[in-house]
Amino acid sequence: MNGYAVFGACLFLFAAVTLAFNWRLSVTQKRIAEKRPSVSEQEFVEALVLEGLLEPCAAKLHELAKDYYFRALAPHPDDFLDGFLKIDPEDVEDIVEELWQLTGAPRPTPESPLNIPGRLSWRSLARFVAQQSLLRSGGSRLYN
Repeated sequence: MNGYAVFGACLFLFAAVTLAFNWRLSVTQKRIAEKRPSVSEQEFVEALVLEGLLEPCAAKLHELAKDYYFRALAPHPDDFLDGFLKIDPEDVEDIVEELWQLTGAPRPTPESPLNIPGRLSWRSLARFVAQQSLLRSGGSRLYN
């Protein structure tokens, strides 16, 4: 077997595994969509605003959350990021970074890092960002 054949076989295997994973995730989300009522974007944002997150941050979080759902299922505030969504911890860090920029709070530093807790839902992620941005801004009004 030459190098091209090995590369082609690896590429085929990667594509097959990726398609199987996405198909399984799609089926799981369709089943969940059939069992629970859909949450509108407005209801999602309002739920996160009740957790203390500013409305622009909550709207941005909904926009970011949509990327992890197939069409059959809408983001729900109580979906766990490491549940059926299987969101990578590095992706969660990227989401927090985007939200953090909208809060206007001072950026975390190596001396004062932002330790993101595990097992978060969208709702608890919103609460975490709201609380941490309030603490790091010296208690200025970041809550609605």
